[in-house]
Amino acid sequence: MKKFVVILISSVFIISSAKAQFDPQFSQNMNFLSLSNPAMISMDGKANIMGLNRQQWVGITNAPITTVFNLSLPFKINDTKHVGGLLFLDDRLGLFANQGVYLQYAYQRNMWDGLLNVGTNIGVLNVMFEGTKTFIPESNYHTTSGDPVIPTADENGIAFDMTLGVTYYDEKKYAGISLAHITNPSINIGEKATVTVRPLLYLTGGYNFFSEDALYVIKPSLFFKTDFASWQIDLNTIIEYKQRFYGGLSYRYQDAVVLLVGFKFSGVNICYSYDITTSKLARAGGGSHEVMLGYSFLIERSKRNRTKSVRIL
Repeated sequence: MKKFVVILISSVFIISSAKAQFDPQFSQNMNFLSLSNPAMISMDGKANIMGLNRQQWVGITNAPITTVFNLSLPFKINDTKHVGGLLFLDDRLGLFANQGVYLQYAYQRNMWDGLLNVGTNIGVLNVMFEGTKTFIPESNYHTTSGDPVIPTADENGIAFDMTLGVTYYDEKKYAGISLAHITNPSINIGEKATVTVRPLLYLTGGYNFFSEDALYVIKPSLFFKTDFASWQIDLNTIIEYKQRFYGGLSYRYQDAVVLLVGFKFSGVNICYSYDITTSKLARAGGGSHEVMLGYSFLIERSKRNRTKSVRIL
């Protein structure tokens, strides 16, 4: 019965045009700011390699599974600061798979005591539907054979996509705004459906409160998104100890409470979070697991930091 329901819902989506928030859900938005705003890549001035996997609504058949990979490299041209990056996203739900591949770029300019960044994502979206796996049991009222509205072959479509973002940050605070899918991509999936992706507005902000001995940092932050038809807000609080251990709590309005724990060492950042679902979906399955792994490193060193041979001191 679960399989029947999932396939039936998928068929309803493929028959008609889909218009809803397209981007997948993430809980560790404070750790992966560049995912929603390209102006936030390499905010620490280092090269970054990051990966994230989310298993949503564990216990529900064919629930979403999302994987993201991001690489960013800062560089200079005539003393001006720039960042280049690559973003890959794979989001799977039932018989649907949404994939995005983007080149990222950000221009950085010194302002006040921090940096003002302007950035963009330019790439493509690909939507796939596994029609060969559709299954609706035959009955006295209907059969699957010969029905033109039920896809029986694998279908996919591709469209150009673009995001623009602006952010300001310094040691204590950050704030950013971005508009994703500004091209309003329309993706034809075979001859049976069109997926229209609405523009999505993101607002992010955070502040760092340092203790007197600088051992602890309290990091409250906000993450808001809307497609101008619906909206979502996450309120986050992280406590970090000695810039190494951290844990926190988040609340996603009318959806979930998130528990989070992480560890940093030698440029490596490992974080795990668990969503406790507070909506009616909690009756159908468990919460959501999310694991993030990142690595940051400097790609240039000043002459003062170079190690010299003892023979030429």
